[in-house]
Amino acid sequence: VKLGASVNDLVRDIEYSTLTYNYVGPDGIAGSGDEGMAGFVDDEASGTSPGFGRPGPQWPDSFKIWDSWKNNSRAWARTATQIGDTTRNEAVRSPWLHEVITAGYAMGDGKFLRNRLRLVGGVRYELTEDEGRAVKQDNSAAFQRDAQGRLLRVGGAFVRRPEAGAASSGDEARLTHIYRGSYGARDYAYFFPSAHATFNLTDNILLRAAFAKTMGRPNISDTVPTLTISDDATFDPSAPSGFPGTIQSSNTSLNPWTAKNYDFTAEYYLPRNGVVMFNWYKKDIRDFFGTLDRTADAALLDDLGLGSQYVGYRYRTRVNIGDAMIKGWEANLSLPLANLLTWGPMGRIGGWPKHFTVTYNMTHLGLSGSRVTATDWKRYIPRSRNIGLRFNFPKLSGNFLLNNRGRMLRDTANQFPQAAEYIKARYQLDGNVEYQVTKRFGVFMAARNLLNAPSQWEVAGPVAPEWSWLTNNEDYGTQYSLGVRATF
Repeated sequence: VKLGASVNDLVRDIEYSTLTYNYVGPDGIAGSGDEGMAGFVDDEASGTSPGFGRPGPQWPDSFKIWDSWKNNSRAWARTATQIGDTTRNEAVRSPWLHEVITAGYAMGDGKFLRNRLRLVGGVRYELTEDEGRAVKQDNSAAFQRDAQGRLLRVGGAFVRRPEAGAASSGDEARLTHIYRGSYGARDYAYFFPSAHATFNLTDNILLRAAFAKTMGRPNISDTVPTLTISDDATFDPSAPSGFPGTIQSSNTSLNPWTAKNYDFTAEYYLPRNGVVMFNWYKKDIRDFFGTLDRTADAALLDDLGLGSQYVGYRYRTRVNIGDAMIKGWEANLSLPLANLLTWGPMGRIGGWPKHFTVTYNMTHLGLSGSRVTATDWKRYIPRSRNIGLRFNFPKLSGNFLLNNRGRMLRDTANQFPQAAEYIKARYQLDGNVEYQVTKRFGVFMAARNLLNAPSQWEVAGPVAPEWSWLTNNEDYGTQYSLGVRATF
């Protein structure tokens, strides 16, 4: 029996800023004619070609630029937009997060049936406590409102507040982007039981079964509170549809998704480290993440800390909305050809098979559930195959691997209903060879995509026309790498 505990205390305090300056010359006046950059040329590096047959340009000297900015700040100026960009970047890209994960576990294992059966089981408890601060962005804060909180319009345009200054200026940014103006805190706790069993059916056959409960935490972008408000200048209150604006926020109450995992495996071990394996598995996912749109009402705005002037806005956030199931199987073979020599008819071919091993692997995945979209399941490949050949001689060794990657769903957004974008299935052959010149010195070569198989994207569906089937063709050729390996 084992007992354990841990505390993980994490603080992420990101301070980000960008400063952009324009060189206006020693007189500090833009456009006066003394803005030439000839004084900042790197005399030593200029004329050096960047390669690829291109002529060598004049290169800037960063130290000369730094000295000028430090000793003659008048020669460097910033526009109102650049000042606003700095304020906005500081607010948007400077989140703060404090997370404490307190965990404890108990585990036990034992052997039974004359050591043929081994059982391992346990439970882990995790308490997660989060608090964070991030930007509060209200783009409407630059405009005036009437006594009822409605945005004022003149000639169909919003009326700016005098203190907002010019559009995109620093004055506007200080009103619309509040540095760490959103705060949120929450905690959640779960128990995670697990059990594993291994049974030696014979000396060569192993049966395994396992169960475990797991979870997937929300992304940092959902843990750190953010709030963004934008208005729709084209909104017509008399129209039957539409929203006066949009409120978008992270959901600091978003729970982790949880999963129950089942795994069953049969393994048959061959002489000379060979193996035949079959594995079946299932993953039941609950409370998966999705995006929810709703109309903001007084209760929601009160929770968000916003006033009644935002009633009727569209509200968008991430929620626990769906379930999913991943179910599949995998078969694996590793066959040293030396095992074939024990078969009578193969005994006459000589001893060369002992230098080779054949490998094969196939994977089948099935995905189902209420949230099966490319947005939630990127890089999902339902079918894959691999066949390989390893060889090992006294001085020469290496392998070749032929991989068949199945069709992959990439995106569901396109101009054709019920169609989706896929990365087409393809074969790819890789290989590497190493030659041991001496006991301490060797050379090697590796090649990727020996058959030069292109990566192709397609849009396919019931109504997608034939001309849309191929949307992207990437042909990178074969990549080679050469090297030496030495031991001292």
